[in-house]
Amino acid sequence: MSISIKEVQKKTVHTNSSKESSKKDSALTQLLQTQIGESKLKDNFKEHFYSEIALLLDSGLNLKAALDLLLEQQKKESHRILLEKILKELTQGKRFSEILELDKQFTAYEYFSVQIGEETGNLSEILKRLADFFSQRIKQKRNFIGAISYPLVILFTAIIAITFMFYFMVPMFKEVFARMGNNLPSVTKFVIRISENIGPIFGLILVTSLILATLHLRLRKNLNYRFNLGSALVRIPLVGPLILENNILRMLQSLGLLLRAKVPLVRALDLSSKMLSFYPLQKALQDAQNKVLEGEGFYNGIADNKLLSPKLKGLIKVGEETNNLAFLLEKLSGQTESELEHKAKVLGNTMEPLIIVFLGFFVALILIAMYMPMFQMSASY
Repeated sequence: MSISIKEVQKKTVHTNSSKESSKKDSALTQLLQTQIGESKLKDNFKEHFYSEIALLLDSGLNLKAALDLLLEQQKKESHRILLEKILKELTQGKRFSEILELDKQFTAYEYFSVQIGEETGNLSEILKRLADFFSQRIKQKRNFIGAISYPLVILFTAIIAITFMFYFMVPMFKEVFARMGNNLPSVTKFVIRISENIGPIFGLILVTSLILATLHLRLRKNLNYRFNLGSALVRIPLVGPLILENNILRMLQSLGLLLRAKVPLVRALDLSSKMLSFYPLQKALQDAQNKVLEGEGFYNGIADNKLLSPKLKGLIKVGEETNNLAFLLEKLSGQTESELEHKAKVLGNTMEPLIIVFLGFFVALILIAMYMPMFQMSASY
């Protein structure tokens, strides 16, 4: 959905270059009951959508002309339908933020930010920040997938190789040993027993997985279950810290963007908490929001939280005291993103040798178990 400069220049000649006028009356109270829903649009589309509208607005086009040009460049039918719908409602006199609010494919985080941009006359700047937000999310996903994809391929290959040995190789040796009629070493008996029960073992694993998945689906809306599950996930070696860091990064990015857009702290905490699917951190923001409503600061609301590092809490306290919280949160999000990228690489580099050791152990166990009786027979003659 890229836009050429020539097309922008051509379109600019035939359009009104004036931007949407800023409005003085605040509409913050109109959105006190908004909810954040699940978005059906991919982050890639949203990143291009917001960044290119911002580019076209900066080039002198008004919003309707910018969307017209985007529609001309769009090939995917579902995206064309969305843009046509937005254009139609703009023509009917609705504001851009109102259109996003009524469309469940956009979150309250997005349309509230756009509304602030409309009220302050900084729509282009807000759209750039939204584009940066989704660009960072895309980068995070790619880094994480890149870090674990190769180790997972190795693990999958290892499981196939070990299963093949238990299914085909061990039974062949078992028949040979049965004809020999000799007493077998304990390790050989153990491996043969696993081979004989490999089918039931996989069946048990499958049934257990289905039961756990069913229980998760039934309990996923239970707050105590979500809190305990989240607390357990962050304790998983290697992976747990990465899960926590990723959610902290999302929290910092969303809070920083909203506070930069002059959204009140209480509202920013509310919207950011609803964006998070990780309930322990979501609850931490809700508790902080309640403290702020009671007249205490953001820092007081998170001071006792064990998920957030002392460094993070200390910098939030400094940001509050110096009235520079938005700036500090954005700086912290940049640092956290770099740390997360580094930890993802470390995870990938650590998992590879561990999986190779895991594979080597089982292969060695099977080979030793199968050849040990033969060595004993050779020694007896």
